[in-house]
Formats: sequence, structure tokens, C-alpha cells
Amino acid sequence: MYEAVLTLHILSGMTWVGGLIVYSIAAPSLRREQGEPKAADIIERMDKATIWLAVTPFVVIGTGITQVLMSEPHDWSDLWVTLAIGLVILSFVVGGTNDYMWRKSLKEVDDEAIMPRAFDRLVRLLWLETAVLFAVVALMVFKPV
Repeated sequence: MYEAVLTLHILSGMTWVGGLIVYSIAAPSLRREQGEPKAADIIERMDKATIWLAVTPFVVIGTGITQVLMSEPHDWSDLWVTLAIGLVILSFVVGGTNDYMWRKSLKEVDDEAIMPRAFDRLVRLLWLETAVLFAVVALMVFKPV
């Protein structure tokens, strides 16, 4: 049972991190592809891309908690478990802030000239969230004591 949970944890983590990488790479190309796209076009395309990506963090967290509960050698007090939980929470905060700021700026923007700045901020925060998740992956691989 532990191996099945571990496999699901790894596959979900790969989907989460890989999806963010693809999302981070695709977002700037959307802007270049269409010049200065309309806000509605960007939001529509990005919402379609994130529907499947939104489920994976919950699977990763659920399977991670299950692994710690099922495993004798791992404990909540392990440094790598504590750091991983903190970084995942940070990733949620960055992602939620990014989404909130993006949608707020779209509602407040009447002038399409402001869109490039909001779009660039979105891409920077996406890369920050991706970097945080890379740190989580490094913790999972190297497990500092």
C-alpha cells in the first residue's frame, strides 16, 4: 500500500511541477504570439490550462500526509518534512496571491496599455512558485537530517 501511495505522490508532484513549468513557459509565448492580447483572451486560455493543474496539489499533500502516517522512519519532526510542509504552504500563498492579483488587475484595468505590466507580473510570480516547488522536490530527494 505504501508503494502505491508513494507512486501516486510522485506522479502528482511531477504533474504539479511540470504543469507549472509548462504554464510558465507558455504564458510569455501567448503574449508574443498575439502581440498585446485582450485580457479576456488571456484569462480564458489560462483558466482552461489550470483546471487540471488545480487538483494535483491536493493529491500531493494528501499522499504526503498518508506517507508520513504510514511510515515508521519518517516523523512530523523530521527537518525535511517540516521544510516541505512550509514550502508547500508558501507555494499556495504565492499561487493564491498571483491569481488574486491577476484577476483584480483585470477587473480594474480599463486601459489595455496596462495589461503588459500585469502580464509580466503574472509570469514572474509563476516562476517564483515553480522555484519554491523545485526546492520541495530537492527536499524529497535529498532529505536533510
